[in-house]
Amino acid sequence: MSNDPNHMQTMLNKLRAYARRKSLTVNTQKSEVTCFNPYTSNLPPLFYDGAQLPFTDSFKYLGMACDRHINLNTAADATLRPFSAGTFHIKQFIREHDHTNRLHICKWLLKTYAIPAGMYVSQLWATPFLRQGKEMDNPIQKLLMTVLKRILMVKDTTPSWCVMRECGLEPLQFNWFRAAVQLYNALTQSNSSTVRKILQADMQLSSRCYDCWSSHILSASHIVSAMNGLTQSYLFKERLLNCEPIDLGRFVVDLRERHLEFWTPVLIYIHESATANAPLTINGVPCLPGGPWSHIRHTPSLDTCFLIFLMTLFTAWLASDFVPTLWELKL
Repeated sequence: MSNDPNHMQTMLNKLRAYARRKSLTVNTQKSEVTCFNPYTSNLPPLFYDGAQLPFTDSFKYLGMACDRHINLNTAADATLRPFSAGTFHIKQFIREHDHTNRLHICKWLLKTYAIPAGMYVSQLWATPFLRQGKEMDNPIQKLLMTVLKRILMVKDTTPSWCVMRECGLEPLQFNWFRAAVQLYNALTQSNSSTVRKILQADMQLSSRCYDCWSSHILSASHIVSAMNGLTQSYLFKERLLNCEPIDLGRFVVDLRERHLEFWTPVLIYIHESATANAPLTINGVPCLPGGPWSHIRHTPSLDTCFLIFLMTLFTAWLASDFVPTLWELKL
């Protein structure tokens, strides 16, 4: 990386000399150049070993999508695709095996196969959605709510917090925030002095810039900080400013209590009669007629062995699409 195109060309020439000494080959057909926040569209060409390198507006680095404007929403939108694919396979599996009326199976499959797909590199791109009140603003969280409401067969106007409480799930913000703190602790305890200096520089930059990574967690004004709403937010902010590790166990408990502040006033009223056929109402919103959860069902707790068998069956079913048949192999 360089701030000057001439310096970048010099670095490319040095790379070519180093590759020749080490008998290495650089594939120029797979090499591209990205100019971050360019002031003009007339960019000078860059060459490697006589071949001109093309310019691109976006690229992937270690699986994370980046663009020339360093917009974190680009990575969030790219993560939405594998998450959506995971939910599609789960719905297809549930429909084929007639598990529509089993909410616990749907929930466990979502937690095992779909939600981890929405966690990839969330330590970096999810920081704008870590503030209190931003729990339901991310497109991945919105898609998850749509899937859960379809499973429960409730109206789209049903409050999202009610659906999360009914399914016993935490908002995705809980997983993202925990992963971000784990990354921060790893940076503070890194054995590389360069990594620690980068973290310190980013913390100092947060007082003047609102687009850096640390500013989303600890804003300059401390008014819109992601730590707001936590019981021990003052302690966490102080450790962030001093680049000291945060007690993850204490932080997770504090973050869960912040979410419970939303869950407590949003009560779920389940009107149950003497029989097991009373209509289900969530916060005054009745389920759609004919839905799998339009009547209360007393489903026994799922056995752990059956859960393991179910996960193995789903994995085998998912992998069967990529295994060629004997006829295709002509055996």
